[in-house]
Amino acid sequence: FMINKITVIGVGLIGGSLAKAIKKNNLSKIVFGFGRDSNRLEEAQKANIIDQFSTNLKEAVSDSDIVVIATPVGSFKEILSEIKPFLTDKILITDVGSTKTNIVSIVKQILGEYSNFFVPAHPIAGKEKSGFESSESSLFNNKKVIITPLETNRAESINLIQKMWEGTGADVDFMSPESHDELLG
Repeated sequence: FMINKITVIGVGLIGGSLAKAIKKNNLSKIVFGFGRDSNRLEEAQKANIIDQFSTNLKEAVSDSDIVVIATPVGSFKEILSEIKPFLTDKILITDVGSTKTNIVSIVKQILGEYSNFFVPAHPIAGKEKSGFESSESSLFNNKKVIITPLETNRAESINLIQKMWEGTGADVDFMSPESHDELLG
C-alpha cells in the first residue's frame, strides 16, 4: 500500500499529526502541506512534518491521490469551491471534521457530481494543545476513526481512506453521517 502524494490542507494538530503518521509509516512518497501562511508551512517542513508545501491550491492539489481537509468546518465551503476546478477522478478528498451531516450537504452543494470522490471521516483523537508543534505521529494509535461514506462513494475509494487511517494505527469504524452525529452530537 503506497500512495504517491497526499496533500494536507491545514497543517495544525490533526493535519500535522496525520502528516507525521503518514511519513513515519511510509504510506505516501510525498506529504504535501497547504496553508495560507508560507512561514508556518516552511517551519512545518523544517520540522519534518511535511515534505513539500505551497500556498497555491492548484499546485497543492494537482497529482494528489488523496487530499485531506484538516481545517475548521466553517472553512469548507470556501476550500471546496477553490479546489473544485482542479479535481479529477484520480483525486480522492476526505476530511477530519467532527460533524458529518452538515459537511456532507456542503460537499454535495459545492462539488455536485464530484461529491462521490469525497469520503468523509472523523478521527476521534486530539489534545488540549493546537498547532503542528503539538502534533504526534502516534496521535491516532488505537484511536477510533469513523468513516461515514456517501451512497455514491465507490468501494475502492472508501477502501483507500480506510487503509490510510489503518496505516496510522487507527481503528476504523463505519457509520452513516446521521448516526455519527446522533452518537457524537
